[in-house]
Amino acid sequence: MLCRCLFMRQWPVTISVASLIFVLLNFKMDPKPSNSTDWDVIVFTQRWPVTICSQWLKANINNSCLMPTDNSIWTVHGIWPTKSGTRGPWNCNKIHFNESSISEIESDLKKYWINIENNTKPTSFWEHEWDKHGTCAMILPALNTELNFFRKGLEWNKAFNLREMLLSRSIMPSSSGYTIERIYNSVRNAINHNPIMQCVVDKDTKESLLSEIQICLDRSFNVIDCDPVKGFFENVIQAGNVLTDCSLKKVVVYPSHTSLTDGLTEPDVILETNIQSTLDALLESRNYWITIYKTIKFLIWATI
Repeated sequence: MLCRCLFMRQWPVTISVASLIFVLLNFKMDPKPSNSTDWDVIVFTQRWPVTICSQWLKANINNSCLMPTDNSIWTVHGIWPTKSGTRGPWNCNKIHFNESSISEIESDLKKYWINIENNTKPTSFWEHEWDKHGTCAMILPALNTELNFFRKGLEWNKAFNLREMLLSRSIMPSSSGYTIERIYNSVRNAINHNPIMQCVVDKDTKESLLSEIQICLDRSFNVIDCDPVKGFFENVIQAGNVLTDCSLKKVVVYPSHTSLTDGLTEPDVILETNIQSTLDALLESRNYWITIYKTIKFLIWATI
């Protein structure tokens, strides 16, 4: 009887602790769509290869980068279906990536949807984007196959030309930096809707480096404000009309070249330091031969 009483007295405590743990765990969980078709926004993401490469090289001494042949372009990161106010859905079915399905556009993907992280499996980037996001996007007829999905990314990369949008406001790669408001407004004015801008903080220089820009569309492919999906990104906040995780207190650098010269593979970024060193070498060589030439002329004159 005594044992039964002790058990009965401990039971409510056990339930209370279990309930508390359940509440705490669920409080930290992000809300997720109820099914793979329950999404209403497409987040189209492009990234700046120079920033991606510089951080990839710093992550590990053995890393290397594969850069686009045209080093002035932004490249595709992904097409991400998501539900307003949530994160996801992801991995919606088991139709896995098949490289042969995109063979006819693979040469273009290597230019505009390039896997910058060179020392990874060549197709791993595309495989990840299809398996995680493409399998959810495929409920739309225009995105219902691998070929259609990746072809649409290439199409949007040309339609939403970030290089031209930034240049229209005299924003070009530079080490001097710009305010995030200026960068943001250059894109917002071009698309007439709010994008999202992301940066990374360089671990050595502590500079805020422009990294990725998101443009949002509805399921009919109309451009819309990204405000409803800012929660998709962990550190993005809304400051006035600006949606960003970039520094609001100091300039944002839109880097023109990586700060590291090792680990880059062809096709390569043209580094300013390499250009300068080449010019210096040519100048030094020119001066050397001019000196030789003058010496020879003097000797000829002296012996006449």
